[in-house]
Amino acid sequence: MSVVRWNPVHDFRTLQHSMDRFLDRYTPEDGHRSVFPVDVFETPDAVIVRADLPGVNPDDVQVHLHQGQLYIRATRRAEAPEGATPLLQELGSGEVVRSFSLSIPVDPERVQASFTDGVLEVHLQKAEDAKPRRIPVARGAAGAALPATERTGPEPTH
Repeated sequence: MSVVRWNPVHDFRTLQHSMDRFLDRYTPEDGHRSVFPVDVFETPDAVIVRADLPGVNPDDVQVHLHQGQLYIRATRRAEAPEGATPLLQELGSGEVVRSFSLSIPVDPERVQASFTDGVLEVHLQKAEDAKPRRIPVARGAAGAALPATERTGPEPTH
């Protein structure tokens, strides 16, 4: 039996090689992101989603709401000037899709989307039963008995 000395650098290189293979498998060949960044905010009345879609024509953006899922689909088209031959193309092109599960019930009839300066903003108005409500607290005299119609719990026994 031979004794082999442990080399931690070898283990890190093996790990790095495995990670490189994994990332190569799940990263597009052109190196461009297949998703777009978003911010999601909540207000008392709505959920707001902002998606960064630079270089996308508003006509190439679709927003769908179905069974508590919000879908955003966008297509960026690579358009070279007429008669030009591309020498370098770093701007990604193609279709990208994001979907979000909404844990807050929204009113599908009151969803609005706008697109300004490459930013899509979707306002999803909360359903009325999902909005916070303030419950008024009534003042009463300490130790005062409630009328029989408002009493809770079992009837008192004498």
